[in-house]
Amino acid sequence: MRYAFFDGNIKDYTEDIEYDIQGEEHDELMRVCFQYSDTFSVLLGPNILLADKLKPFEITVDPDCYEYAPPYRHTYPGMIRELHFYRICPELYAIITENIHSIWEWIDGWGFENPENPHFYRADGTCFFMCNTHDGQCFFYTREDEDISSVINKNHWYCETELSPGMILSPRPYVYRPLIKEKPSET
Repeated sequence: MRYAFFDGNIKDYTEDIEYDIQGEEHDELMRVCFQYSDTFSVLLGPNILLADKLKPFEITVDPDCYEYAPPYRHTYPGMIRELHFYRICPELYAIITENIHSIWEWIDGWGFENPENPHFYRADGTCFFMCNTHDGQCFFYTREDEDISSVINKNHWYCETELSPGMILSPRPYVYRPLIKEKPSET
């Protein structure tokens, strides 16, 4: 992780404020994610309104080939969420920015009907950006040649060197799968 965004005051927890990335800032976040990514994944439940619009861009992949991919299926009491992958393209960007206007709209389960927990991956399967909406946290995993300054120069973004390990709830190594580049040969 290189940069993180939190939905609340992480410095002293004295304020009960919820921070958001919305409007033009959300559009810029999505523009940057689409610029440096090849694929993205979300969790979908049965009543997700965007599912039909996303369907033409869905791809079949082995989730084990993607770093920090969420488990294939989440089961909450009364809810099932399944992991879906999509290829990055301008048409998909238009659908996302026309229908989702806030980072916390990427959540289902509390009355929203949107995809949940967007993760963006480079062509090699490494994670570029992940959002754990239930924990209220977003993470960039940048490389030197990836310019995300238009996003992180806003308030409430932190460089990893500014954070203590106890401040980070995600990624959760016991839940998120590490990248497996090659499957072991079966002999």
